[in-house]
Amino acid sequence: IMPMNGALWVTNHEGKMKGIHSIGTSCVNNPWCIKRRKNGDSVCAKCYAETYMKMRHSLKKRLNENADILTTRVLDDRELPFINDLIFRYESFGDLYNTVHLENYARICEHNSLTSFGLWSKNIWILDELFNKEKRDKPDNISIVVSSPMLNKEMKLDRERYWFVDHVFTVYDKQFIEDNNVDINCGSRDCLSCQKCYHKGTDFYIREQLK
Repeated sequence: IMPMNGALWVTNHEGKMKGIHSIGTSCVNNPWCIKRRKNGDSVCAKCYAETYMKMRHSLKKRLNENADILTTRVLDDRELPFINDLIFRYESFGDLYNTVHLENYARICEHNSLTSFGLWSKNIWILDELFNKEKRDKPDNISIVVSSPMLNKEMKLDRERYWFVDHVFTVYDKQFIEDNNVDINCGSRDCLSCQKCYHKGTDFYIREQLK
């Protein structure tokens, strides 16, 4: 993890996300994440990020610093980072806290109009609050991916109401896939070459096999 221009920290990923940078927060201190991890049927009960945070204390510290900045106030224009990447991710290790958090991500998108952003979230009510109730315009260069909270259970959405959602992402275990002939269409070994989640007009329902 390394500092960006400004106070936010950016993560330089390895593994399936090699070559992609992200800004995010830690799931360890997010109250919504903590609540979901207590549900044994939730995909969050098998959260890799929580385990990773326990091993990487410096990463956890930086992500918590990001949360302090992003969730408590709307950033001024001069505080918004400049991003040179063609694609960029929000929230690799955590999730949205509140509408202030989401507003800051939207402002970063608008400040970097040539970058395609992907945001993953299970907190659809926060998205609904900002984009429907507060009628905030959704930036053209963000793809919003709502993650199904339950393992092996694809979330079905009213696509007219949740017009701002570009994809629904669901995780399945190997046995369920074999028993139900699930079509796994996530290029999970290499996000940079796949990029399905970062763009509109690709598969709406995206399915990944549990690691």
